[in-house]
Amino acid sequence: MFDAEPLYVLLKRVFSKYPEAHVDQQSQLAEKLQLIRALSGEKPSFFAMTHQPARREMYDDLAKEISDQNCFYGAGELPVYFVGRELKIDDPRVKKAFTDRMCFPQPIFWLTCVESIAHSYKSGQLHSQSEELTLGYPRCCSDWHFDCYLARGVEAFCAVFQRSATPDDLVRYARSEWVPNSGFFLPDELYLTGLLAGEQRFPFLGHLACPDCRLREDSPSAVLNETYRRFAHEVDPAEAEQVAKWADELKTGLESRMNSIPRLIREASSETGLSGVDRETYERHSRYLSKALGLKK
Repeated sequence: MFDAEPLYVLLKRVFSKYPEAHVDQQSQLAEKLQLIRALSGEKPSFFAMTHQPARREMYDDLAKEISDQNCFYGAGELPVYFVGRELKIDDPRVKKAFTDRMCFPQPIFWLTCVESIAHSYKSGQLHSQSEELTLGYPRCCSDWHFDCYLARGVEAFCAVFQRSATPDDLVRYARSEWVPNSGFFLPDELYLTGLLAGEQRFPFLGHLACPDCRLREDSPSAVLNETYRRFAHEVDPAEAEQVAKWADELKTGLESRMNSIPRLIREASSETGLSGVDRETYERHSRYLSKALGLKK
């Protein structure tokens, strides 16, 4: 029988040495819970971005601590983004350039108990499989995340600059300068509000829940969150209560942010330096994103 408690103690000790590796307590707890579920075989795999030196050092440290575990793990740079849908870009060359660039290698630490998934990591082919299969995320949430946090920003960027840049300019930018990451071009405050909306609703998850999941008590994300919530209370009831309290206290501030969406869009567009039709296009795509994030009724 898998004993989670000693592993949790180990993870807590390693993570506590690198406080700057996480933005808050919620994300740290969610990461520890995911790691244990992956080590127990209940989650297909786990990976974490390691762009920050503190995160890279933390996972290097963790790798030494879990060397006796019956699992596969590693670190390196490889493509991680599964392309959930076709980009809505008119010029086929520009669309292909941005789509191909989604495969840009990212620095990560990964862990799995599934040999076939370990092979996908080692061969750099993880991105060719859906996150539903490799990470255990609901397909609806995985597709929504790609749509909102990756695709829409690229599409807005191309729509805005198609008037001032040639297709060749956009292709060159995609191939040499753009690096895919969650949240691009459109207002940072929208992306952040979408992130907080997911974390407030399901604070024990390791993925962002889509708006449909956030609205239903029996959604795939709701079921997963309840599983992780119970697990958190088993291994660390004090920290689980602190995270639950954080989520509850976030509610009021989140409502205020949502009511300020029109102002946030105007402020962001004014900072871009865009004008005329280009600025209108930016604001229109920002409103589309707000709706897709579930921030507008």
